[in-house]
Amino acid sequence: MKKIFGTIVLIFLIVTVHFCEIVNHFENKNIEESTFITKLSKISNQTDYQFEILEDLNNFLDFGEILIYGNYKNFNVMELKQMLKNPNKIFIFYDLFLDDNENINLEILKNHAVIYYYKNNTPYVSTLQSSSTSTQMLKEEITSFIRDKVKNILEDKTKMQVSTHTSNETFLPLYSGDFRKINKPYGYIDGIYNVKKYRANDISSLYLVETHVSFTPGSQATSNGSSGYGKWYNYNGYVHLKAEPAQNDVGYGQTRYGGIPIFKDAYPVNQPGQISISSTYNIGFNFGYSFKNGFSLDNISSEKDYTAGLNISYSYNKTYTTSEPALSAQRNAEDDQTYEWRYSYKDPRNETHHLYIGYMFEMNNKGHQLFEGDSAIRYNFKMTVNDDAPLIFDKSRSFETFYYAGFY
Repeated sequence: MKKIFGTIVLIFLIVTVHFCEIVNHFENKNIEESTFITKLSKISNQTDYQFEILEDLNNFLDFGEILIYGNYKNFNVMELKQMLKNPNKIFIFYDLFLDDNENINLEILKNHAVIYYYKNNTPYVSTLQSSSTSTQMLKEEITSFIRDKVKNILEDKTKMQVSTHTSNETFLPLYSGDFRKINKPYGYIDGIYNVKKYRANDISSLYLVETHVSFTPGSQATSNGSSGYGKWYNYNGYVHLKAEPAQNDVGYGQTRYGGIPIFKDAYPVNQPGQISISSTYNIGFNFGYSFKNGFSLDNISSEKDYTAGLNISYSYNKTYTTSEPALSAQRNAEDDQTYEWRYSYKDPRNETHHLYIGYMFEMNNKGHQLFEGDSAIRYNFKMTVNDDAPLIFDKSRSFETFYYAGFY
C-alpha cells in the first residue's frame, strides 16, 4: 500500500512540475516559433485573453470586448461593415491563406492581419501584410503584430480619452489607421495616416489626407535585432496617392458608388507657393488658400512673396529642403488625380527614410449612392535596395505594394 501511495505522489509531483513548466512557457514573452500563442492582457483589471494562431478555417473567439476571426471565409459584406461600426469592440482578423479569400472585393480583408477599433471616437484600423511564403513565419509575424498592437490599444483605453477637437476647427478627423508591408529579406514599409474633413457648405467638402511613410531597409532591421532580413541598403523609393470614388458591393451584382474626388493640392513640394483652393462643384466658391505654412480661409500673407499665410487655420509644412535624399514631387503624367513623391540617395544608406506627405481633394456631399465622406484612398509604394557590394555591380532589388484606406 505504501509503495502504491508513494508512486501516486511521485506521479502527482511529476505532473505538477510539467504543468508549471507549460504555464511558464506560455507566459514567456519570447514565444517559440512552434507555439504561436498570443496572450493579450487587459491592463485595467489584468484579464488575460489567450488564443492560438491556427490554420483551420473560420475560427471565431469571443472575449466580449475583443472579437477574433481567424481565416474567416464566410463574411456577409454588408453585415461586416455594419458590425465594424460598434465603438465598444476591438475586432481582430487574421488570414494565413489570402489567395483563398472569397471576400477579395473587401479591401480590409486583403491583409494577413487587421485590427479595427475606435480611437478617440474615430474609426482606426491597423493592418499587416507580408510577402512571407512560410506559414510558420507568417504565424510568427501575425502573433507579434497582434500582441504589440492590442497591448497598446488596451493601455490607451485605460487612460482618459478626451477629444481635443473643437467645433471651430477647419479640418475635423474622419478616420485614421496604420499599416505595415513586409518584404523579407529586403525591408519593410510603415505608414500612419489621418483623413480629415472641412465641410464648408452643403454642396461639397474639402478633405486632407496626412500620411507618415517610413522606408526601412533590411540592414537597418537587422541592426535592430529583427530576424529574416539581410544586408540590403536604402537606395530609392516612391509613394503615389490618389483619392478614388468609394464602391460598395451590396450583392446580387449591384455596386453603389460614392462621390467623385477632385485633386486640389499636395505637399511637400520643392518650391511651394500660394494656391487658391476653388470649388469644382460650387462654381465661384473658394474654400481658402494653401500656403507653404498651412491652410487659411483668407489670402492674407505674412511675406511679400505671398508664400506664407498670416491667419493659418490648419498648419502643415509644404517645403522639402533636405538634399539627401533628393525628392521629386509632381502629378502623375497619365493621371492628374494622382500625386507622386520619389526619394533617391546618391549612394545606398543603412538608414530609414521618413516622408511626411499631404494630399487635399474636394468631393461632392450629395448626388451619389453612399454616405457623405465615403471615399477610397489608394497608396502605391515602391522601394529599391542595394546590397553592400559596390554600385558598379548593380545588385539591386525592388518591391512594390499598395494599400487602400477607407471603408470601401
